[in-house]
Amino acid sequence: MRRLGLMVALGALIAAAAANVALAQGGWPTKPITMIVPYLAGGGADPAARLLAEGMSKRLGRPIVVDFKAGANGTIGTQMVANAAPDGYTILFTPPAPIVNSKYLIPNLPYNPEKDLVPIIEVTTSPMAIMANADFGPKTLKELIDYAKANPDKVLAGTPGQGGSGHLMCAMVEVREGVKFNMIPYRGTGGLLPDMLGGRLNISFDLPAAYVSHVNSGKVRIIAVMGDKRIPSFPDAPTSVESGYPQLQLSVWYALFAPKGVPQDIVMKLNAAANEALKEPEIKAKIEQLGYQTAGGTPEQMAENIRKEMSVVGEIVRLGNVKME
Repeated sequence: MRRLGLMVALGALIAAAAANVALAQGGWPTKPITMIVPYLAGGGADPAARLLAEGMSKRLGRPIVVDFKAGANGTIGTQMVANAAPDGYTILFTPPAPIVNSKYLIPNLPYNPEKDLVPIIEVTTSPMAIMANADFGPKTLKELIDYAKANPDKVLAGTPGQGGSGHLMCAMVEVREGVKFNMIPYRGTGGLLPDMLGGRLNISFDLPAAYVSHVNSGKVRIIAVMGDKRIPSFPDAPTSVESGYPQLQLSVWYALFAPKGVPQDIVMKLNAAANEALKEPEIKAKIEQLGYQTAGGTPEQMAENIRKEMSVVGEIVRLGNVKME
């Protein structure tokens, strides 16, 4: 009887443990989630990350805290996520630079973007743009290129960081149009804007999202949106295709990633929450007002987009001899 009692007690303990594990898996999340943005607050990623975090929080029933970890062209914050526990409580909101560009530009990268991170969803897409201080002379893309040809290294061109999409856009224009800018990299758009607004920069190669209020106030002009379609938040800004330069097009996404090893059911819960948030009319409208298009889709679609982009970026880096200094 004593042995039977021990066996019953042991069985009860095992059953309780199994029930707790099942409850923990099925009940995820049980605490706040940290969404790391590997750039400065106030930059292009900031408003979209906060909108997405708010929308996902409603659906997951737990707060999502947006945490900005800038440095080393986004690789510091990205490495933090790559090294985080694979439990779904630390996720990454990032543009391509730390995932795609860094593969070609940073020797001894402290993480492997393809092996250490799992795509969750493509959140937004946006064409790059060339912005100008309101007092800068050239008003059109042709005028800018003609001026830069006549004044090599004289145009002060800011980018949000070395090796980022702004850097690649600058290199693309230089290679394909035979010009040379005096490129000045910053630690994110938040660091670039004061110099742009103060006239210490002539132009910037950047995502237009962080410039909405400054364009509306007249302190900044958009010379061209680098794509084939105008964006709703800047209906008067011409595209590079309209300007006669179809060879100058570059778009950038923002996407969510998790550390390798996160259970697939958690990845799919995060994916579903993000997809639902992006379809919410208020969030969708606010993101589009920032100059982005909402994306969505599956983790597999995001992984395929990354593979395609790696081939394009590799070519730009090679032709433009783009290097991190």
